[in-house]
Amino acid sequence: METIKLKILDEAGHTLMTCDADTAVSLVYTNCYKPGDRVALEIDHPGQYCVIQFEDTMPEALVYVVKREINFHIPFGEQAITYSPKSFAGSRHVIRARLALPEEIAPGGIWPSTAMTSMATPVFIPHASANVETRGEAVFAARNAIDGIFENSAHGEYPYQSWGINRDPNAALTLDFGREVLLDELRITERQISPTTTTG
Repeated sequence: METIKLKILDEAGHTLMTCDADTAVSLVYTNCYKPGDRVALEIDHPGQYCVIQFEDTMPEALVYVVKREINFHIPFGEQAITYSPKSFAGSRHVIRARLALPEEIAPGGIWPSTAMTSMATPVFIPHASANVETRGEAVFAARNAIDGIFENSAHGEYPYQSWGINRDPNAALTLDFGREVLLDELRITERQISPTTTTG
């Protein structure tokens, strides 16, 4: 039977909290996060679909896990401004993960957006990357194109983060599913730009 496991690690890799492996697991971490802390998800075999919720102020995300262990680094500073100010704050955090149900990964299903994707290594799938991101800022990172936030009347910090192309006519977005997929439909939300707005 395939199982998964959750751990919270500090910057040095020390385990702060863990749980027994099962098909569905959760942690209640009762400390404030510190820079360098991360949530680690372990699976028995790479190539599994999982439903994760690494922050209880955010919705569940269906992801395809391409490695036996993947890490989500708790965002701080500039990396945190694309998340709600309520996220990852305080000293009580509920973290959940489970193996996806067959009906959740059946052909013809809808793959929801995910805010759990990293700006760098595509350990969570889907993963968005681009050949240009405005000034390398988190608020204009490619990952914002698939984070499920649709407020588009402005741009900048949460909830107005978006993919910024720095006015590059050759800008290209790549969406990585980790394996070959067949899509029936792909929906895109464009940001509204007013005449007085400076574009990313």
